[in-house]
Amino acid sequence: MMPESIDPYFSYEAVYSADGNYSHEWDGYLPSVVDMLSQEMGFSYEFVSDWYDPIASFWTPLVSGAADVVMVALSERIAHLSIVGDSVAISQPFFSSDNTALVLKTKKDMGLWRLFEPFTPSLWIAVACNVFLVGMTINLLEGLSSGRLKGAITPDAVAQSHYHAWIALLGGEDYEWVSWPGRCLRLGLLFLVLIVISTYTANLAAFFTTPVYDVHGPTDLESLKSAVACTIWPNDYHAFKDFASDVIYPDYNLPNNEKKQWCHDALKDGRAQVWFDDNAAQNAYLLKHCSDLSLVPAISLKPMNVGFAMNVTSRALVSKMSAALVHLEQQPPIKNLQQDLFGWGRVCPTAVETDTSTVPVSFESLGGAFLISGSLGLLAILVSLASCARKTYTGEKVQENRTATEGEMLRSLLRKVGDLERSRGRPSWAEDGVGVDLLRETADLDRGHGGKEGAAKGISVVGVMADSGD
Repeated sequence: MMPESIDPYFSYEAVYSADGNYSHEWDGYLPSVVDMLSQEMGFSYEFVSDWYDPIASFWTPLVSGAADVVMVALSERIAHLSIVGDSVAISQPFFSSDNTALVLKTKKDMGLWRLFEPFTPSLWIAVACNVFLVGMTINLLEGLSSGRLKGAITPDAVAQSHYHAWIALLGGEDYEWVSWPGRCLRLGLLFLVLIVISTYTANLAAFFTTPVYDVHGPTDLESLKSAVACTIWPNDYHAFKDFASDVIYPDYNLPNNEKKQWCHDALKDGRAQVWFDDNAAQNAYLLKHCSDLSLVPAISLKPMNVGFAMNVTSRALVSKMSAALVHLEQQPPIKNLQQDLFGWGRVCPTAVETDTSTVPVSFESLGGAFLISGSLGLLAILVSLASCARKTYTGEKVQENRTATEGEMLRSLLRKVGDLERSRGRPSWAEDGVGVDLLRETADLDRGHGGKEGAAKGISVVGVMADSGD
């Protein structure tokens, strides 16, 4: 075994004794497989420390006699077996994995106009066009019902009809649909409002509370051709150079965990767009960095198999070891070990699983709503100032306060009618029993939120008076 740690395959520690000597200790996947194998086959073993390249010169400890068994990584460089000829026997692989690709993932910034994201731009345009047509139809029906179609389309009439159409979409309908053609149009408008509001509301919460991620880097073999790849193994340079535009790698002398951080940083600062390593190492690392890394399922290169190599004189033992490895691969203990160390069988949670009902709605998400509301309020103030200036300049009488309730406006109307009657030398109808009772009833209804009923009754009385010639 090499006296170093290669996570997640094995970890190494030099344990020093009181007399100054030290011993080598290994832990992880490979030592655990050897231990399971020894229990399965009934042999004893010990690990010895020796530096060697498990790909390019795995046979060195065998030739030198430093070890009886070595780990060998079988890849596209299996041709190097010709160097040692028939002197080496290799077992059934106890580990198989493809080189998978990791790319950078960043969370999207929440813009001011995110409240419009539940619908596509084309759908918003379709809704706006439909409301515009409803507004024009309201104007047209008004002209047809009055018999004055030619003078019905005026700027003020068009503005009012479109106001009523948009108010209906926003749930504040106050237009009186008195004709049957108008009521038919209202049915179509309310059906549209029902579908639009229901669909928009259903999608709005998900867009506000679920973060959206941007995945950077290649998504398939075609886009990989223009990307720079990173690998922690210099020996893999030739395996990836034909698939990517360039391949970079850290200093070979760096510890394994620092090599991984080097490639991770290369993705962050843009020196590389994709990071290759075998699936076991990638998945174990990915599960710790789900927030900023993503696996590309469409890219898988350079399959790697890891087995044991012995001197050819131990061919019979190698054959028995292969049979034992095949049996172990089908047992729960080794599957549990792979899940614990490599994270196989586990994946990063999706954005919905991670963030549903946990991400509060921020000001940035609803900033557009505040901007629109504030802009309309500012526009209302500017129009009001302009109207006030015009009336002051022309001497036009300023209208009464329009914020009064319907009951208050009705009582004001009744008093004005009474004043008009008195100016004509007639007793004010508002001062007799019926008028006083009506004023009192409208006030009571207004206080009890029944202003509309009082207003309707008062208007009916006024209408009867007008019809009777009083």
